[in-house]
Amino acid sequence: MTSMDAIASRAAVSKSTLYAHFSSKRAIFGAVVSLGVSPLAAGFPIPERIDDLRLCLNNLAHSYCAMICVPDSLAMYRVVLAESPKQPEIGTIFYTAGIADARGRITDFFRSLSDRDLLYFKSRDEPETASELFLSMLDGAQHQAALFGVTAPHPTLARKIEMAVDLLICRFGRN
Repeated sequence: MTSMDAIASRAAVSKSTLYAHFSSKRAIFGAVVSLGVSPLAAGFPIPERIDDLRLCLNNLAHSYCAMICVPDSLAMYRVVLAESPKQPEIGTIFYTAGIADARGRITDFFRSLSDRDLLYFKSRDEPETASELFLSMLDGAQHQAALFGVTAPHPTLARKIEMAVDLLICRFGRN
């Protein structure tokens, strides 16, 4: 357990300066999680120009998979998973700034694809469901293995991404 004295020493500030900005160690930890997850969630670019829908979705999926499996992302997941039972607000911060933000960005992207007549959704809430399902297909075994430190190769990632894109296009594509 880290003390406020240790945090102040590491930050090269006084304890009173720390308390002027943060009410507790929990507040500091929440700020660290929030600051740490934002760049990770922004780590996969949403394309603006689309010449080939399948290639665009494939590249997006590869970026997303790479983002969730980088060491910093895996470390953040592990810490938040370990601390969430004791500090549920940490889980909320991580979920909101990371997972929900990524899903929201993909939902908005899918809506923009619908507006461009590249995807078709029957209702306004279908893009949200489609993004949740799409990301869930990508969050599979490779991410779970990486979280647990299993280093076995996953030669099927490219095939899994291809299948996820195919399923999305088969269901929502404009043919």
